[in-house]
Amino acid sequence: MRNDKTSVKENLREHTTRMLQEQVHKLNEAFNKMPVRSQSMILLSIGLLTATICALSISEGFSPRKPTKIAIDSITHPLLQPMEKKQDTTVLIPLGKMKGEINGQFTAFYVAMDGKGNFFKNENPTYAKDRWIKSDEWKHLSYQEFMNYEKQLNFLPIEGKAKSLKR
Repeated sequence: MRNDKTSVKENLREHTTRMLQEQVHKLNEAFNKMPVRSQSMILLSIGLLTATICALSISEGFSPRKPTKIAIDSITHPLLQPMEKKQDTTVLIPLGKMKGEINGQFTAFYVAMDGKGNFFKNENPTYAKDRWIKSDEWKHLSYQEFMNYEKQLNFLPIEGKAKSLKR
C-alpha cells in the first residue's frame, strides 16, 4: 500500500516535470523563430524592467521618509469591545469578620473596603444580594481604628468568595 502511494507521487512528479519541459521547449522554439531584432527588443525590455525594479527597491531603502507608526489608541481602545469597565465606587470588597471581646463586651461585625481604600464596618448586615453595596448601615472606619480592632479582635477573612480581597 505504501509503495503504491510513493509510486503515484513519483509518477505525478515525473508527469509534471515532463509537461513543464515541453512548454519551455515550445516557448524556446517560438522565441528562436522570431527575427533577431524582435529577440533583442524583448530581451532589452525584460532587462530594463528588471533593472527598474531593482533600482526602485534600493532607492526605497535609502529614502529619508519616516516609517509609519501604529496609532496607539487603536490598540488600547478597540472599537468593538471596550477592555475595561468603570468601577462603581459604591460596591464594597468584603475583607472578613471581626469578633471578640472589648472591655468585657462581646462584639462582632463585618469589615469591607471600597475601591478607594476606605474601610467600613457593619454590625448587622443583610443577607440579600445587595449586601456589599455601600449604604447607611456601613459605618466609615479609619485605618487606625481598623488596626486597633485587628489587635483586639479575632479577624476571620472571607475565603472562597470571588469578590473577596486576598491578603
